[in-house]
Amino acid sequence: MIPILEAIFGNRMAANTLLFIENYGSGYARRIAGTYDPPVSVVQDQLRKLESAGVLINSTVGPYAGLRIQPPESYCQQPASIPRRRTQNDTRFVSKAVLPRATASSPVW
Repeated sequence: MIPILEAIFGNRMAANTLLFIENYGSGYARRIAGTYDPPVSVVQDQLRKLESAGVLINSTVGPYAGLRIQPPESYCQQPASIPRRRTQNDTRFVSKAVLPRATASSPVW
């Protein structure tokens, strides 16, 4: 494991859990524990912590309840109060440069 990821996520199991779920799209405790060989209870505790922090959300697929990473658009929204600098119809910054026309004697490249 890369020490930087451990420092960012808090511990090795948190980093392993998030990397597993990012790689496979979703996961549950027994499958994650089977991949990294910690006790299932350690993985369950880590999943509970990440879910209570809002990083993971519960998703049920068939008879299995798994966890997946919460999409960023559900918690990160750009405020509507920030004005846009330019719009599509704003012509203040459009250059009206005139390019020379090509003639038969002068190639265009």
